[in-house]
Amino acid sequence: ASSPVDSAFVYEAPSGGGGGDLEGANGWFLDANANGLNNGTSWTDAWESLSAVSWASMQNGDTLYISGEPSDTTIYSTSGVTIGRSNVTITRGLSDEHNGLPLIRGTGTLTGDLLSISATSTVSRSNIKINNLGFDNCRTGIRINGRYSGTYVDSVTISNCVFTNFHYASLEINGLELTSN
Repeated sequence: ASSPVDSAFVYEAPSGGGGGDLEGANGWFLDANANGLNNGTSWTDAWESLSAVSWASMQNGDTLYISGEPSDTTIYSTSGVTIGRSNVTITRGLSDEHNGLPLIRGTGTLTGDLLSISATSTVSRSNIKINNLGFDNCRTGIRINGRYSGTYVDSVTISNCVFTNFHYASLEINGLELTSN
């Protein structure tokens, strides 16, 4: 059997945003200042932390909107989060009251990653888009592990993101072929 092509990581330079957030079947919400049901179904009932996100609730093509409030909001990620779904987009909120730049900040330790995308022994990950976010103060901002004993990570796009204050790397990419456009 042939293995997939490893053109899995694409970096795009920053550009403008706009539009509105999609509530309903394809839109999920994360807002550190929400005080509703914490189930991610609307801005009112948004998940309140990255660790609360229920990747199993999402479907192919869904978008996770992260609120930056009108002025930038920091969302703390103390233990790091593994993106547990393929075919998803993770981006800042686009509506006026949520379109500030969300900053995902670590605890400043020399261990851990803020976001991790990894293949497992039984599951490949593909078609993941991360847009319009800030990452700060940790070992690694986004870590991508491309191969694991027959599984793979493929088609990850990171665009319009800001990376600051890292002890090791803003992006760590293992086992992938890089392409740029």
